[in-house]
Amino acid sequence: MSSAKHGLLKFLGILFFLACLGGVSLHLFMPKAVFVLDDLYEDTVWAKNETSVRWVLFKQGLWVQTKTIDLGKPEQTLYSLPKNTELMVFSPLSSALLSKQNLSLKDFFPQNQPLLLGMGPLARNAGLFDFILIVQEGEGWDEAALYLKKKSADTPLMTALLTTLESRAGKIFEETFDNEHLLVIEQSSSAQTEVYAQSIVKTMQAQSVLQVVAPELQNPSVFFSSDDTLSWVVDIRFADLVPKDQLLLAVGDDLPRSLQPIFPFLDAFPSMRGIGTELPLLRTCFPMSGMIGNLFASAKQGILRLLL
Repeated sequence: MSSAKHGLLKFLGILFFLACLGGVSLHLFMPKAVFVLDDLYEDTVWAKNETSVRWVLFKQGLWVQTKTIDLGKPEQTLYSLPKNTELMVFSPLSSALLSKQNLSLKDFFPQNQPLLLGMGPLARNAGLFDFILIVQEGEGWDEAALYLKKKSADTPLMTALLTTLESRAGKIFEETFDNEHLLVIEQSSSAQTEVYAQSIVKTMQAQSVLQVVAPELQNPSVFFSSDDTLSWVVDIRFADLVPKDQLLLAVGDDLPRSLQPIFPFLDAFPSMRGIGTELPLLRTCFPMSGMIGNLFASAKQGILRLLL
């Protein structure tokens, strides 16, 4: 091996060592933002937000760590937290479980109390959190409507909205989509049965539907047993129930944008943060993996139905 190549390899080795050392140093010494999550939230919402949240908080000087809450003993999750924790964020279920324990999270931090951020309406009555993120009903479905309207602008195929009379999300989607290629189907009380699902699928197939939007679909499996060609848009909580090759979009929490308003309070004294101050939990639509292939397959099936 020439001396030049040997020198280059040595230089690259030093760079790699310094990079590893820098990563370890950041992990050990940077102030922490700890996200206390339940399994479902971690596998769905957090999976879509993790990279952007880590970057946004890194720019605020915080290193992100996650902890999965013990559903049986939620308070156990609060032990052995990093001493330099400056922010704690709790998923909706984690917030609700801790709210029932009659705890004072401040007791776990006698000296340096982190800013405590809960989520969901069940966090309101606990008196535990400095801030609480509350989602507005129907949030994010306007973005889904605009996204789908743009993507389907050049096709004669239909978009179906599977909704209920009471659905705020359904109304927002319908008003925003505002297109003659939207088929609105109101779910009945028998919406959970396979016979009902089969009749709905036949209706959608007869109308050359390309994609189905279902904000409140509680039991999607009854539809998938009747059809494997339609693409679906659902709340991210139900994304795992939809076959991957049929999942087009998921509407879920937009954590980076939702966290922005709390940044000015990270360095504030606890007495200046307020107790239970409510902030909006913003939502957005997430294109799911394989979306282009899903859309193409659905479009092909729809065009074939038009021709037959």
